[in-house]
Amino acid sequence: MQPLFSGQISVAKDAMQTFRGSSLHAAPRRRRSLGLALSAFTTVLALGSAAPALAAEKQVAIFEPKVEGAVLGELEKQALDKAIAEAIKEMGYSPISKRDLDDVLQGEKAGKCESAECQVRIARLLDAGYVLRYKLMLSADVAEQAAKPAPPPAKKEKEKEKEKGKGKGKEPKEAKEAGKEAPKEAEAQAQVQAMPVPAGPTANWKFQASLFNVTLAATAESAQNQPSECPQCNSTQAAQNIAELAKKLLIADKSHPRGTIEVSTTPGEATVFVDNVELQGRTPEGKPLSVKTFAGKHTLRIKKTDYWLEDQKVTVSDSGPTVLNLQLKPGEAPKEVVYVPTEVVQRPKWRIALGIAGIAAGAALVGFGGLFASVNGQPVIDANGKEVFTRVYNTKALAGGLIGPGALLIVGGVVLLALPGEKTTTGGKVSPSQTLSLGAVGSGTGLTFQGGF
Repeated sequence: MQPLFSGQISVAKDAMQTFRGSSLHAAPRRRRSLGLALSAFTTVLALGSAAPALAAEKQVAIFEPKVEGAVLGELEKQALDKAIAEAIKEMGYSPISKRDLDDVLQGEKAGKCESAECQVRIARLLDAGYVLRYKLMLSADVAEQAAKPAPPPAKKEKEKEKEKGKGKGKEPKEAKEAGKEAPKEAEAQAQVQAMPVPAGPTANWKFQASLFNVTLAATAESAQNQPSECPQCNSTQAAQNIAELAKKLLIADKSHPRGTIEVSTTPGEATVFVDNVELQGRTPEGKPLSVKTFAGKHTLRIKKTDYWLEDQKVTVSDSGPTVLNLQLKPGEAPKEVVYVPTEVVQRPKWRIALGIAGIAAGAALVGFGGLFASVNGQPVIDANGKEVFTRVYNTKALAGGLIGPGALLIVGGVVLLALPGEKTTTGGKVSPSQTLSLGAVGSGTGLTFQGGF
């Protein structure tokens, strides 16, 4: 009994040790499993929140092109839009539908929305990451004309068919089926004839496109105003051309280096503009605002109520952040200098000289003529200085001969000086204070008054 009892005790001890060991190992396993579950849940939440942001950055808003030179038909415009949309999808992006774009434009009452500021605002309302804008120049109209549908059968032919049917009595089953299929065939043939000719007229196409990155509030230098030409192309070939240009812009945007600007303002809560485009968010109080944009030269504008600061020229590098600590100035920004264009009339020097000489000669002749006119009818004075009353001076004709030409010379000289010369526009920056000046002689400018009111 003793060996058996001792063996049972040893077996029980071994079982207890095994249970304790398994319990001690199970707790860490449970903790590790709980940690893995929490990390997986956090990862799922992060991916779920990042997915909409990434999808928004991948969306492209395509605005109506600006057409110059000739007429672009609606079918050709649809072909261009379709080609651009397919090219954007091939690059892994998603184009905003035209219906959504039109709905937002109508809701915002934005009209055609041709300015860059309007298009960026609409793109942000649509959660789009890019704005694709382009214009095209045409050398000839490219509106395709749809073919006319086939004319309906004549009335006489219909009456003949009815008479044949009456003469035969009951129509066979095959004839009835053929009669039913005939309108369908005619309708299908009319639809085919109504379709536009695929080739269409040809013209010289010139494109110029830009891709604005809404997230970075800028356009890459390699994706700005990129040109493309398609000489003697129809609408299908032109659509392929603009599609390749859209792909080129997307590649240029992704390949262009990027950088960061760390902007701090004192005081904070200031609005930041990059290249005249307002950023979302304001500078935190006591902390920098991280602005991501393309590497290169940019212009930063800071705005805050009751404060002002000059525009900042910044060169962004892709090697590290560009740090800016800006101290805003209290008060209002000084008024901008007003540019006042002034038209100056400049007369030729030869005309000025001739006019002055004519006036002088005419004045001399008129003076002598007046002198001779004053002695007309007066007694003649002899050599001894005595008046001879039996004889009088007759200088009327001589006075008239001098005064007439002299008056003409004076009038001619005045006309030469009064005629306007060639107008040249000169301008300068004037302050808001009022100025009064008198033009120099011969400059053609008289009394001048300028000022702000």
